[in-house]
Amino acid sequence: MKIVSNSSPIIALSKIKRLDLIKDLFTSVYISEEVHREVYKVRKENSPTWIQVVKVKDRMAVAALDAIVDRGEAETIILAKEKDINLALMDDRKGINIARRMNLDPIRTTTLIGIAYKKGLLSDLKEELFNLRDKGYWITDYYIEQIEPVQ
Repeated sequence: MKIVSNSSPIIALSKIKRLDLIKDLFTSVYISEEVHREVYKVRKENSPTWIQVVKVKDRMAVAALDAIVDRGEAETIILAKEKDINLALMDDRKGINIARRMNLDPIRTTTLIGIAYKKGLLSDLKEELFNLRDKGYWITDYYIEQIEPVQ
């Protein structure tokens, strides 16, 4: 499966040293030039070689969405449409709502961690979510406590 990612999931997963989960779950990972700038140019780091940086072609569509969501989310959504990829990794509620209206299937960072757990890539789901929260990702105790262990 292929996925296009926004910056927040990459940053969040990097903070907990679990960026590899994206690589392990998807055959191809794409980010826009804006997302690359937000994540790697600002932090002065190199992106992993398995993340493909792609220039978004439809600048008018990006500009239209940029009035509603930030540029990284706008480019993520338009890039997914241009590459005919249904999955978009993003966390912002507005971006998720726009992605859904554009017939994309947005996946939050917490959902990705849950998928990784179900596929046996993680041993303790709650521990990973607490770790994510400790690094600044907003998750309530209630959300984490409602998670039932997989039998």
